[in-house]
Amino acid sequence: MSSSSPGLTVAPAGPRALRLEEHPFFRGLSREDVQALAKTADVRPFESSAVIFNEGDESDALFLVLEGRVTFEKSIPGNNWRVISYAVAGDFFGEIGVLSGAPRALRASASGPAVVARLPRGELREFIRRTPGPVDHLLQSIISHLHHTTRHYVDDMLQQEKMALVGNMV
Repeated sequence: MSSSSPGLTVAPAGPRALRLEEHPFFRGLSREDVQALAKTADVRPFESSAVIFNEGDESDALFLVLEGRVTFEKSIPGNNWRVISYAVAGDFFGEIGVLSGAPRALRASASGPAVVARLPRGELREFIRRTPGPVDHLLQSIISHLHHTTRHYVDDMLQQEKMALVGNMV
């Protein structure tokens, strides 16, 4: 990944992009803590359909969406992918693997032009160890993300079941 200075953003295609330091992930942190953690970030633009990480990759970072939308997909039989959920500007993702050390469970890719900041796992875990404040926020985000992902998945499965029933009736 290319390195860039903290707070650097690419000219937005639509609404104004978030500056790194403005991201809701940093809410509740002191200015000094935000600056210290932001220094470890790598801000990078992604073109439409560019893969941010693949299913099975090492969980080596937390990602903050500054602009655009990111799609999360799960591989399914037949060499196909099923969309599981999305993240938009102001969201962050990858926190479960960062905390658990488990490999990535999904593929993440840009759903159009996007700007994403990467916070390396080692620096983030050290920051959490030294600064217990963000832990509550991070855990609440995990719960919210899991809830949203599960709901999206269940809704998708119900829709597929309905379509299969209609197909069988026809």
